[in-house]
Amino acid sequence: MPITINDPDGKPHTFADGTPTATINAEMEKRWAARGQPQPAQPAPLQAPGALPPGTTPGPINAQSPQSEIEQQMVPLSAEAQRGLKWIAAGGATGNKAMEMAGRMAVDKDPTYQARRKQAEEFGAQAAKRSEMRVAGERILGSYAKLYHAFENTPDEILKGAIGPRNTMELAERGPAYVWGTQLPIPFTEGPTTVDPRTNAAVSGKITPTQRAAILNPEDQEAAKAWDAQNLFKHDVHGLTNAFVSGAPKGVNMTDSRQAMFESAMGDFMKATTREDAKKVLDHAKTIIQNDFSLTSEEADRVIRANLQRIAKEEQTKVLRAAASAPPQAVNEFIANVNANPADAARHIKLFNKNLNKGKPGLAEHVLQAFQQGEWVP
Repeated sequence: MPITINDPDGKPHTFADGTPTATINAEMEKRWAARGQPQPAQPAPLQAPGALPPGTTPGPINAQSPQSEIEQQMVPLSAEAQRGLKWIAAGGATGNKAMEMAGRMAVDKDPTYQARRKQAEEFGAQAAKRSEMRVAGERILGSYAKLYHAFENTPDEILKGAIGPRNTMELAERGPAYVWGTQLPIPFTEGPTTVDPRTNAAVSGKITPTQRAAILNPEDQEAAKAWDAQNLFKHDVHGLTNAFVSGAPKGVNMTDSRQAMFESAMGDFMKATTREDAKKVLDHAKTIIQNDFSLTSEEADRVIRANLQRIAKEEQTKVLRAAASAPPQAVNEFIANVNANPADAARHIKLFNKNLNKGKPGLAEHVLQAFQQGEWVP
């Protein structure tokens, strides 16, 4: 009994009974190719694969757009290309190699399909680049969160002594020598600008007025805290700036002007005269990071919150370890003093933190809370 095969146009082709499948497929491909492919109507001939019909403007692909918007940006497939894709699917599902081959030949020669494929490749490259940028941006925001945490947890009275143009200016290592006990300079002489009163040794290197105040007043805890805060801010600003400058993935050019803009913003943070001004600088820095590294404001906020929670948890762990290793006698005396005079609790808390937590808040508060909740028994 003869074998009848219908081509994609529905025309029957007859083969002798027992003809091998490979022979039939090869003959069908040969006959279909000989007949030629039906061509979609074109206003004008196209010169090269990927060229678009007149009046078709694909525009750039935005990898951040929703899928529906991306589809609208893509070149629309011609009727011939859509028919070819259907043949490919149907041929693959039924095992009809001739139909599948005819479909592939149709789409491979179709200019709209070729243009669309190029757009898809462009979209994929953009999406990969954006993914790399987002990862780098999230890493930088981790450094940002560290600085933000230090800023938010610095009391106003300490912050005032740590930032600002007068507090952060660099003092010369040496200057004019003065007549003892006066402000009269001795001609043609100079000496160190800062001498540590505890050792009578000259302080070498450039220092800030905040650091100088801490050195000259070793008993002033507020001066020492201001210097600690300033030093911490400097360290975190330096770390954040380095992370930003070196954070761009390979192949992404971070221009000198963008780097200079960010470095300038972080310099403004150290020179801010009020908490509000410093907060504005930090907000501006966050905007630069999220814009340059393809993050939305909501995504950046989410990353920052997650890092702040991580930092707070790490600090809480340090406090718990410090509380566990605190001398029982010191803890018992602290609790007894607070219970004996609750109105003076703030002073005892401050003194306990000074002696056992390097002046940082948290340890005394944790011990007192544990006692009040029955978790600490003197």
